[in-house]
Amino acid sequence: MSKDIINLINNKISNNGVGYYNIEEQTNNIEEHITMMASHLSLGQASPRGASHLVTRAVELVDSSQQEEGEPLDSRDFERAPAEESLISEKLVKRALIQFFDNGEDSKQRRKLKVRLNFVDDTNWEFIAALTSDRRNFLKHTVERDVAAGWWNKHKEKVKRIYNTSPWGGKFHVNHGRTQGKQAVQVEPNCFASVWYQPEDRGYACSLALYDFILMDVDLFKESLSDLQRKSGVKAQFLWINPEHNTVKRNKTFAELRRKSG
Repeated sequence: MSKDIINLINNKISNNGVGYYNIEEQTNNIEEHITMMASHLSLGQASPRGASHLVTRAVELVDSSQQEEGEPLDSRDFERAPAEESLISEKLVKRALIQFFDNGEDSKQRRKLKVRLNFVDDTNWEFIAALTSDRRNFLKHTVERDVAAGWWNKHKEKVKRIYNTSPWGGKFHVNHGRTQGKQAVQVEPNCFASVWYQPEDRGYACSLALYDFILMDVDLFKESLSDLQRKSGVKAQFLWINPEHNTVKRNKTFAELRRKSG
């Protein structure tokens, strides 16, 4: 992750920026697109496709007291980083399925955030961030401790101020699937996740940075989870679709039909 991107992340967290996710294109008839993917979902494995009947909408968490100088950053600001210099960026990703898991108090690893990326070259990679509420645990084995501390501190301050709760934080690693024997987990440098509960909405939200693929203040939805997903510990999820690769067809609205006929 470049230093310019790190600075943009810090500014965005501090300003409670706005995330826009191609609202009209994704909310209309997205069920058709996801239904085709649902039958191939294989939780806990490196499946190239994701869940059923996801809903997407804009996420806007703006603290007016923080907006006195200039306009808030949004996801487009992160395009300043040259895509050719990045391992992962929005330009390189078609879709991202984000899932928050909570396996209960008796599990060895209770909470995690899983991100399944479908790239423009038709390859698929899955990343997992084990989540913790312990700052010391989060800072272990970090490549740049000051960068990790900045991510943790800014999210903790913002979530505490807005929701009066504390977020969980984690570092991403590639999901290699089930392997024989005990193997050490190798985290990706400066690739972080934060997840928190929003009491008023009774739901979860997250921010994540996978190299230069960065999403902030994303609402995670639970209403349309399948029984299989619920049994596997999925609590909420979100599907991000790159507008340049959105193949979902939708019916025209009444206004569009009237304009065309007129």
